[in-house]
Amino acid sequence: MARPSINHQRSEEILEAYERCIAKFGVHGATLAAIAQEAGLARPLVRYHVGNQDALLQKALQRFIQRTQKLYQQLPPQSFADIDEFIEILFCNNSPQYINDVQIAAALISASANNSTIKVPIKSWLSDSSQWFYQHISHHYPKASEQQKRAVSAGVMGISFNVDSLAMLEDAALHLHSKQAAQILINSLNNV
Repeated sequence: MARPSINHQRSEEILEAYERCIAKFGVHGATLAAIAQEAGLARPLVRYHVGNQDALLQKALQRFIQRTQKLYQQLPPQSFADIDEFIEILFCNNSPQYINDVQIAAALISASANNSTIKVPIKSWLSDSSQWFYQHISHHYPKASEQQKRAVSAGVMGISFNVDSLAMLEDAALHLHSKQAAQILINSLNNV
């Protein structure tokens, strides 16, 4: 009887190691040698299972975008009783996977400046993220003008992304003040 193939399992392990390397070292620092060390494999096995650096980057980018899209689908505007519950969820996610994804996002955004292969999907991801924030604001403040809803959702998204990108510093005061800033910004729509 033939042994079952472990290619898929190895590929997943390597991609997870690659994502951890992107989070730690950035896209350019996530070399095949670093990935192999992180995965506990010989460098030729990395290439064998997932291909070259470009193939790895495409797969990791696709995985990252799919994960965030899945999160957005799981948290539609109507799933929150009110905007305060949305803000609470937005500013309390500190799971290791979430923090890793924040670091991956920062690395991909940084690398996209000089890489059109990354830039196009990252701009699309950013547009989807922006739309997700807008949908939440719009759902809870339907009477606000389009301009107000767009401005507040962009502000809340910026605050959220910024404080998330600094999460590894574990600055509780910054986190609290950022959450309060987002609430103040959202509360400005109460005057509409």
